[in-house]
Parts: sequence; C-alpha cells; structure tokens
Amino acid sequence: MFSFSALALSFVYGLATVEFQVFPYSVIKKAKAAYDALQAIDTKEEPPHFIRYEPDADVPGPTVSGATADADDLIVMTGGFFYRQDLCPDFGCMAWIMSRDGNVLKTWEYDPKILFSETEFKAFFGYTDERAIYIQGSEIDSKGNLIVTFQGTNTFPYHVGVAKFDKESNLLWKHIDNSHHWPTVGPDGRVYLPSAKLDPVSETILDLDEPMKCTYGAVYQEGVRIRDVDGANLAVHNLDTLVRDSNMRGLAFSVRDDCDPYHVNGIDLLNEASAAMIDGANPGDLVVSLRSSSTLIIMNSQTGKIIKVFFGPMVAQHSPSVMPNGEILIFDNLGAGAGEERVGTRILALDPLTENYRTIFPIKDKDATPPFSSIAEGAVNVSPDGSRILVAETLGGRVFEVNIKTGDILWKYDEISDIAPFLGEEGPKLARLQTQGADFMTLEAFTRNYGE
Repeated sequence: MFSFSALALSFVYGLATVEFQVFPYSVIKKAKAAYDALQAIDTKEEPPHFIRYEPDADVPGPTVSGATADADDLIVMTGGFFYRQDLCPDFGCMAWIMSRDGNVLKTWEYDPKILFSETEFKAFFGYTDERAIYIQGSEIDSKGNLIVTFQGTNTFPYHVGVAKFDKESNLLWKHIDNSHHWPTVGPDGRVYLPSAKLDPVSETILDLDEPMKCTYGAVYQEGVRIRDVDGANLAVHNLDTLVRDSNMRGLAFSVRDDCDPYHVNGIDLLNEASAAMIDGANPGDLVVSLRSSSTLIIMNSQTGKIIKVFFGPMVAQHSPSVMPNGEILIFDNLGAGAGEERVGTRILALDPLTENYRTIFPIKDKDATPPFSSIAEGAVNVSPDGSRILVAETLGGRVFEVNIKTGDILWKYDEISDIAPFLGEEGPKLARLQTQGADFMTLEAFTRNYGE
C-alpha cells in the first residue's frame, strides 16, 4: 500500500508539474531542449552543403546540358568555402561567374580563418570555427562587388552575418549581425538582409490570449535590416513590432513553430509595374517572404509598415523575385500537388493585382527528371528581359534555366566539387554540393566591371 500510494502521489505530482509548470518542469523542459539540440547536430565528416558522393563523375565542375548557342548572358553562381577548389585552391570559391559551357571567367576567394574571429562569436553557442560557418547567399552589386551572407551549422543561433568584397576579393566590410539567407542589393547599392535576434519566451503570442508553445528557451524574432553601400546600418524593421502596429496579428498566430514565428527567407524590391498593382505601394518597397506563415508581405521600405499580405497557394516558400511585368515569382517548396498530379516543389508567378497565380515550372509532361524537389531553401531569379528564369534546386544540387512562356528547360547544371582538400585526403573525391543560388549577368555588365 505504501508503494502504491507513493506511485499514485508521484503520478499526481507529475500531472501537476505539467499543468501548473512547477518544479521540476523547467528542468525537464531545458533537458528536452538540450536533447533535441544534440539530436540535431550534424555529425558527418563532409563539408556543409554536402549531398552525396558522385563516383561516376569524371572531373570537378558542372555537368551541363541544353541549349547554349543562343545565350547572350552569363551565370553567377553562389558557392561556398571549399567549393570548387580546382579553381580556388586555398579556400574554395565563394562565388563565380561562368558561361553555360562551364567556362569560369571570374571567382572570389577568401580565408575564413581571417574572416571570423573567436571574439566575434561570444554570443554564439556550439561550433563556430571556419568549418562550421558556410555561405548561404550572394549577390553582385552594380559596381561588381560581391555581398555574401553567412550561416552556421551546429551553431546557435544559426544566423551569422554579412560581408562585402571588392572585385579582387578584398574585404570591404563585415558585420556579425545575425543576417541570414540571401542578400538583396538595390540599384543604389543598399543591401537588404533577413535579420534575426533572440528574445526570451513570452507567456503569450503577442498580446493575444494564446500561450506561446516554444520549448527552446528563446524565440527567433526576425525582420529586415538595411545597410548602405558602405555597410552602415540604416534601419531594422522588426516584424514583431510591425505586426502589432499593422494589426496583422494573424501572421504571428497561424504558424507551425512559436519559436520561429516569422522566418524571413527572401526579399526583393517592387518595380514600377508591381507597385502599380498594389494599393499604397511604391517602387522600391519590399516584398518579403515569411516561411512560418507561408505568406508574402509587402512592406514600406522606409517605415516597415505592412501594406499587403499574400497568402494561399504557396507553402513554406522562398525567394520572391519581381518580374519586369510586375508578377512575383515564388520558389514554392511544398505547395505543388492540387490538380497537378504530383507533390513537390514548383515555381509560381503571382499576379499582385488579381492575386491569381500560375505554375511556371515544372509543367506536366515536360522533362524534370529526377523529380524537382527542394523541401527547404531554393532560389529563383529572372532574366532582365523577363523571358527566362534560373531555378536553384538547393537540396538537389542542380540549376535549371527555364523558358517562362513554355516551361521548357533550356539548360541544366549539376554542382560537382572535389572535397578531398577539405577531408585532408589525396584527391580527387568528387561530391555533389548544394546550389544556393544562380543569377544572370549581362555581357555588358561583365565587361564594364571586369574587362573583356
């Protein structure tokens, strides 16, 4: 009877611990968070962004196929530390510019040990050496300089920062400011960045009568950071504040993870055509992708005020890209399925005026084998004339160039690198790595910035 009574009391106290969150609830909660963090540690020996070994590949470099004769522009590829060490032997290519036959015309390389110091990571936990920090996104400005964002694996928080390099790979400026995902550079050289900060867990979501169900002990509160051409901070538009002020509380309520209520993962600027389709918007205002609520928001670039919310067809999307005709391209990670006889990833074009959308890629019965799928990440960019798109299937390590009107694949690219130098082995050891992004560059822009 004594044993039975002790067990019954323990059971009742256990229920009370959960219901009223009394001791040892907080200890158990932290222990669970620690266990989850340990389970999430990446223990593989290969570099970040490794997908798989490619034993049938012949040499490092792209495997390309498709039409190249009619192309009148070049491709800018986002790389990373330890990418393409056949071209950038010391540290790998952060980015490069190439023709469609795989001929690389320009590269950027920098020593990550010099770029990052231990003192800059005092507020980070986990692993913060140069092998844990990876390049997430890049963009080239109108002067030919490279802007790069960094994230971390086995690092908390994973948002690291941003740096700018000149044409010769010299560091111009750097900020460990929790920037992440892909940078966007405006025509005036301003840099727009998804940005995060850690806040303590609150009792409720915003000021709603709904408890916050975050077990990690901290919440990623995100927004948009704007820096000028010299790297000076111009503004930070914090979404937690903007959602309250704009009376858009549903953006914070309808999420899958209270620990990451917004998850900004892509930014672009409205052009004249797109701004004319949205009441209250102006050219230069921002279209911002929020993964957690599967929404796009239109944000005033000066004040951060939320002007418009688009919701519905896309699921966990990335990489909004404004086309010359005003439509907004979306890398829809999980939304394909209804009526399309497939489940996976697709590229959407959203009409801001009618809020109708159409699938650009892949088109049924067109070639996209093996199946096009990237359940996370991914990027899409449009050519200056609006006729083609470059689709970076990040988790597949592939890029597709697609005709917008027909959905036909014009060019395919597979990212193969020799990772033997990273492993400290005799090469080659060829592997497929993730493709974080691909963009167009006109021949005129290349010649203007880098010469013939």
